[in-house]
Amino acid sequence: DRMIRTQPMEWPIKKDSFWWVIMMGIEHDHIHLETSSVIHRQADISVVQPVGAFPICDRGRFHKSPDSSAARSLPPNRLIPIEHGTTRLGRSWEGTKTYGWDNEFGKESHVDVAAFAASEFLVSNKEFMDFLQADGYKTQRFWSEEGWSWVSDMRPTAPGFWRVGASGEYHLRTLCEEVPMPWDWPVECSHHEAAAFCKYLSEQTGKSLRLPMEDEYLRLRDSVPTDLQDSAHGPSWGKNTPGNVNLAYWASPCPVDTFRSPSGVHDVLGNAWQHCATHIDTLEGFETHPLYDDFTTPTVGEHHSRIMGGSWMSCGAHGATRDGRYGFRRHFYQHAGF
Repeated sequence: DRMIRTQPMEWPIKKDSFWWVIMMGIEHDHIHLETSSVIHRQADISVVQPVGAFPICDRGRFHKSPDSSAARSLPPNRLIPIEHGTTRLGRSWEGTKTYGWDNEFGKESHVDVAAFAASEFLVSNKEFMDFLQADGYKTQRFWSEEGWSWVSDMRPTAPGFWRVGASGEYHLRTLCEEVPMPWDWPVECSHHEAAAFCKYLSEQTGKSLRLPMEDEYLRLRDSVPTDLQDSAHGPSWGKNTPGNVNLAYWASPCPVDTFRSPSGVHDVLGNAWQHCATHIDTLEGFETHPLYDDFTTPTVGEHHSRIMGGSWMSCGAHGATRDGRYGFRRHFYQHAGF
């Protein structure tokens, strides 16, 4: 405390600055706020209680039955064409205006991204219910080898935050409550479940559908011209947070048609992290930070896949900035969808 009070402020704050270390502590707490909230949602409902500081969204098509008119009234989730273009990967330690973890820095490059199409909305609870009713968890051909091994070992029958009653009624576990299923909120699931759904829907539609790659996601993110604060991407959000992120609106997801980006795709950032087909890697010129040299390196390789864009709980630089790079094991649960 004495050092914080007496240390001279330095502008800009550089990676070897005392103040960078303070920012590292603050941003590390942001990460653990989110990871702890995931554990909180898994705790028995009897040991938690709602807190006014963390309100859940009151918007949505709430109903216990997937056959209700509420569940069946969702708009179709069409594919939005995204034109061929370029996107930026990486940024430099020198001159950065925002805090970042070591894997965000390295040689800046601009990569060519072929034209593709992205779903207008994140996949909703109702859409994923169709996978459930099609015996998706029992159909091996929808799953990768690793994913089917997880299914065989853990025997899931629904996403981890769903609650299914003895009479077939559906609820969703939020931070501290179990509410009738909001069918138009994004499904929150593991990477394995997201990839299996894509295989299922490809078979149903005759289209080749998959999770996005990192550069494809960044093409979508580039359509949002602002960032959490002034950065290499653009000016700050100011008072208009462009998504359900940073606890700006609710401490829960919200309907998937709430936040539309200029590209026509909704929830480009926030609401739920987005599972990505790209493994976590490092950029050319990558250097670990000497005070946290194992932030990135244990996750590099084929066992960790990217999650993009942040969730409703992602605060500060954790997920809310364009250049954030995070990798998770594919069976882990986070506030993540696709």
